[in-house]
Amino acid sequence: MAKVLGVTRAGYYAWKNRAPQRGERALVRRRLDEAVAWEHEVSGGTYGAPCVRHALARAGVDVGVCAVAASMRRQGLTGLNTHPRPARRGRRGPVAHEDHCARQWDQGALDRVWITDFTYLRCAQGWVYLCAVRDAHSRRVLGYAMGEQHNTRSGHHRARHGRHHPWQLPHWDRAPR
Repeated sequence: MAKVLGVTRAGYYAWKNRAPQRGERALVRRRLDEAVAWEHEVSGGTYGAPCVRHALARAGVDVGVCAVAASMRRQGLTGLNTHPRPARRGRRGPVAHEDHCARQWDQGALDRVWITDFTYLRCAQGWVYLCAVRDAHSRRVLGYAMGEQHNTRSGHHRARHGRHHPWQLPHWDRAPR
């Protein structure tokens, strides 16, 4: 028989002796699937793997959570999520201003587009807020303001020094705070 199948004799007999074990494991798996499906149905489709495993343990079936989860995956069963995750923080909403620069920061001349950034830094005394204003063409810092309050107006005021021109467009990522 081994010659017809193209395998070694030892491999053939090892496979043949394992066949009853495969049948036993399949039977155990089938019984577990039936028990899991029944407990899931009794719960009204709300139990997940941990609750189903706990219900099976009360019924005297000793099985792990991973085996129950695998059984539920095989059958396409899912529990009801009673604790939905909160919305992720940091998602940006719609932008409330027009982009006059069309994301082209360098307009070919000084004082055409200013870029501002506002950040906060932790130091020994607490939080310090920093507002910096740069010229987009030369990339030099025109001014900055640091303070204990979350206020961008002081940074813009210090940066301008009365140099505001009618064609100048300050740009920030979000609406001014």
